[in-house]
Amino acid sequence: MKGGKKMIGLEEANLQYDKATELLNKDLLADSLSIFEQIEFVYFHHKDWEKYALTLNKICECLRKKGQNEMALSYGEKALKICIEIFSEVHSLTATSYYNIGTIYRFKGNQEEALSYYQKSLQIYISLYGELNFNVGRMYGNIGSVYLQLGEYAQALECHKKNLNIVLQVTGEYSSNLGDVYNNIGAVLSTTGKHGEALLYFTKALYIREQIYGKLNNLTAYSYGNIGVSYYKTGDFNRAITYYEQCLNIQLQLLGELHPDIAWNYNSLGAVYNNLGKNSEAIACYEKSLDIWKHNWGETHPDIAKSYTNIGMVYSETGDYKTALTYHLKSLEVREKILIEKHPEMSVSFNNIANCYRHQGQYSLAMANHIKSLNCLYKNYIEADQYYNPVLEDYSSPVRLWETLEAKARTHRAAKEAYAAFCTYQTSSKLLEKLLPDLNDTQSQLHWLGLGADLHNDAIEAAFEMAVIHHQNATQSNQ
Repeated sequence: MKGGKKMIGLEEANLQYDKATELLNKDLLADSLSIFEQIEFVYFHHKDWEKYALTLNKICECLRKKGQNEMALSYGEKALKICIEIFSEVHSLTATSYYNIGTIYRFKGNQEEALSYYQKSLQIYISLYGELNFNVGRMYGNIGSVYLQLGEYAQALECHKKNLNIVLQVTGEYSSNLGDVYNNIGAVLSTTGKHGEALLYFTKALYIREQIYGKLNNLTAYSYGNIGVSYYKTGDFNRAITYYEQCLNIQLQLLGELHPDIAWNYNSLGAVYNNLGKNSEAIACYEKSLDIWKHNWGETHPDIAKSYTNIGMVYSETGDYKTALTYHLKSLEVREKILIEKHPEMSVSFNNIANCYRHQGQYSLAMANHIKSLNCLYKNYIEADQYYNPVLEDYSSPVRLWETLEAKARTHRAAKEAYAAFCTYQTSSKLLEKLLPDLNDTQSQLHWLGLGADLHNDAIEAAFEMAVIHHQNATQSNQ
């Protein structure tokens, strides 16, 4: 026993296990971890392998929630080895170990590895309990969250809806599990631009979590943060700040200043300040996020890429495109290491790089990066015309495609390629026509109709520029 203390018996260890589990459920991680680390040796000494494996998995969970992923992974792998050797591959404790390891990889940004472990856990639970089981639903939810990170939005929503159906049948309408499901569905809807619909799900999740956990709980904090995102996405920045600050205040009390969730709060506040034109405040928040994420993840993680992108965007808005470019190139470097080649977020980096080149007058470099962006959004990128505009079929993200086309048109116009710009605007207009019928959210419809109006005005300006160029060419020919 650590420190030479007398080893407690199994009965006392079991009581301490229950106490530590209760502390863990309240996100009191340091106290929980201290107890689990003590009783781990008791269970090992008495060869109570079931409780030993359970305790290893609990330690793994504590460390992961504290952001200590490498140490958490070592405990998760140790638990998995014990479970397979002593129990079997098809055992609930083995499924738990696969889940814990998958979750570590997920938060490290290795989504493909996370998906592999989650699918193993899901198959074990289905083999043991059938489809209508809480753990089966939970794994569908986790797999859905991985698909969301991978940009597979339809598969993500399908998994979360499977989870919703299971939870409603197994636990009823007012369970903590239902709050999680509502939150996850809201996340997919928010990512796909359906912010009003997402807000409804996030609000449902907050209500359930406050009723069950109270306000001083990390899950409740997440709900405040997600509602803040919805208000931010719909342009209600004052409400967004209110919800973000509530989230930050709760999590600072629970998690301390260096937890990854604190970085997310600073990142969110940075986005609001950026939209309010408060550039120095925005950069300060983004740099706090970056420092915390580097402390937890190192240099290679989606959150690191996001921070570099955000800082680069602020510098772009101040007109410092040279500094902005360095940050966008850093973001691309990270994403190339951790994302699949055709991930929609890769297109974001290429577009940002292109925009920096355009503002510095380097139009050929800008256009090359727009084409790379288009390649990210198609399994097989096919040009519809000589100006590299794509065929509007089989693209992964209409939002990212719109952003790429709009940026590409601006580059054409800056390069005095008015007809190419006009053709790109026509493609954008066709994309909008395909997108609008799928929107069942009034706020999203208004947002995209507003973009459509801007597109119409830009197309008219491009047409006017074409006419001017045609007139100038005709005048020179007649001279």
